[in-house]
Amino acid sequence: MKLLLASGGSGGHIYPGLAILEAIQQEDPSAQFVWVGTKRGLEVKIAKDRGIPYQPVHAWSVNNEGLIWRLQAYYFHGMMTLKLMNLMRREKIDAVITTGGYASASSLMAARLLRRPIFMHEQNVYPGMGTRMFVKHAKKVFTSFPGTEKNLPGYEEKVILAGNPVRDVFNTLEKETIRQEMDNQDKVMVLSVGGSLGANSINEFILSLKPLIEARDDLQWVHVYGNDKEEYESLFDEIKNLEAHRYIEDIPPYLVGSDLIITRSGAGMLTELSAMGKASILIPSPNVLDDHQSYNARLFEEEGAALLLKDEELLTPKARDVVENLLNDEELRDRLASKSKGIIPSHAAQKIAKEILESL
Repeated sequence: MKLLLASGGSGGHIYPGLAILEAIQQEDPSAQFVWVGTKRGLEVKIAKDRGIPYQPVHAWSVNNEGLIWRLQAYYFHGMMTLKLMNLMRREKIDAVITTGGYASASSLMAARLLRRPIFMHEQNVYPGMGTRMFVKHAKKVFTSFPGTEKNLPGYEEKVILAGNPVRDVFNTLEKETIRQEMDNQDKVMVLSVGGSLGANSINEFILSLKPLIEARDDLQWVHVYGNDKEEYESLFDEIKNLEAHRYIEDIPPYLVGSDLIITRSGAGMLTELSAMGKASILIPSPNVLDDHQSYNARLFEEEGAALLLKDEELLTPKARDVVENLLNDEELRDRLASKSKGIIPSHAAQKIAKEILESL
């Protein structure tokens, strides 16, 4: 059996794809893959390191409002669809698995035209355009969050709530051990991060909290600013009780060790918060397609698992009060952490792999 995996662009699409691929190969060691992704993304190296045949595609978003951009996008999409149809015939592809991103669109169209079975994994509460467009042609759609099926009306029978694959490391780390290694047994530990590339609004928010952070000797605050602006490094270094990093390569110990996490609300991060059971303040990015981070964050807020702040609220007294209240209220932090545990189902990759193999 040979499968095509279309997964690329960002880690939020790539890592679920890789987890599903590995789970299928564990279930069926004879299964072979061809990986379709972008030309320069992280997925190129991942496929190469694992010896997986790789097909790059010229992936363009069709959501830009400019006419010239849209015409180019549709042209490249059409060319890539024809190229992938030839690939699927040549490689005798039995089915197509997609996890989102620009690399998925042409793969979905090629699979549809060749009548190959389609399996899609949707990471967000509100489905991406590819999922919405091709759900009627899919054999199964695996979702991460409860409630996604409401945004795919008429196709609920195809939707399986499986969860979002999470890194195995979270099953091996112990909070108490990590805190001992960090020499912090009694301070409140906060981790704030704006995503892999950082976020200026969150950086400015943390800087605005300097008086609050410095006034508390019971606080250990770790901030990942993720920005190449040199002034950020010096500004954060001046704040007492705060440890600043441009990037933390091995971030899981900091996540597991924290009492409170302030972060964006991408599906990958929320999956990890749910796996660990963590109190959080969620700040949806205003710069993502379909505003899907707001849908994700609202689900956690409605479940009593997180507090929500909008980007435009970050420099207001409300935002400071939210942080201060959580620092002072251990019972509230514990309640949020308890509610967040298990919102997203666990063992997602294994469930998805079994469903796919049983369907073929």
